[in-house]
Amino acid sequence: MRSSQGAAYRLLRDIARIERRSRGDTAADRRWILETYAACARLVETAGDGRRPEPAPDPALGQWLLNYCAGGDCRADAMRLRAASLRAPPEAVAALCGVIAHLRPAVALAVGLSCGRTAREIAEVLARRGGRLIALDPEPGGDLPGIVACWPVRLRAATVCHATSMPAALAEAAAAQGVSAFGVALIAGQHDAAPALLAVASAADSLAPGGIVLVEDLQLPGPRHAVLEMMRNPGWKLFYRGGLWRGPLSPQDLRVPPDSPAEWGILIAPLQRGVDSPTR
Repeated sequence: MRSSQGAAYRLLRDIARIERRSRGDTAADRRWILETYAACARLVETAGDGRRPEPAPDPALGQWLLNYCAGGDCRADAMRLRAASLRAPPEAVAALCGVIAHLRPAVALAVGLSCGRTAREIAEVLARRGGRLIALDPEPGGDLPGIVACWPVRLRAATVCHATSMPAALAEAAAAQGVSAFGVALIAGQHDAAPALLAVASAADSLAPGGIVLVEDLQLPGPRHAVLEMMRNPGWKLFYRGGLWRGPLSPQDLRVPPDSPAEWGILIAPLQRGVDSPTR
């Protein structure tokens, strides 16, 4: 517990340092830093009570991901998705849908899918397996609920939209679906350092043992820093660019090719969550 809390407070300390460096030290910036710190601190103090695994974890999920993403089914699905003009990387969506089909989570979480196309792909896979999608759209003026309202009835029934952000909505959304944790989560559209860190840490804290968090836009400093912070905690693994990483990573380990428009990675939670979540 102590080592986990120490990692959490290092994470909180870095929020202020990064935000001052990237945005300046105005009164508005300081207020945002304090609000973000307070939200993370509440997670540190209150997280972890009464969870149950949803679903049963796969101890070999990392190896399964390596095999699946290198296989023909994932590549064919990515090719189909590329023709659909998704905002998200087609390979990432194909991998995420493959994991959902493999793990069969009762509830999946998606944050930042304002255009709705990726959300629909996820909802399709979940609906076929009796699962549900919780979609959080924190962007002002987003119309994800209106987009979902135009979907077929079976997909609307499998999707719940919240025009809100992290972290308070997560516990409420999970409880409303009768679960205490998410099996799968997707974080998109969180580009600045503090929002990305808060979104990834909040999703990880709400994750079932052995679940996954797919993080988009790793070519940007904010999401990349959030992933590096997560990997400082024992037991977490990262699927990135066809490889499986363990242990603390440096920025050099997540090198981004200069011609890459979008990078993504999949964080895999440890099977025992008692001391490994960065927000515990």
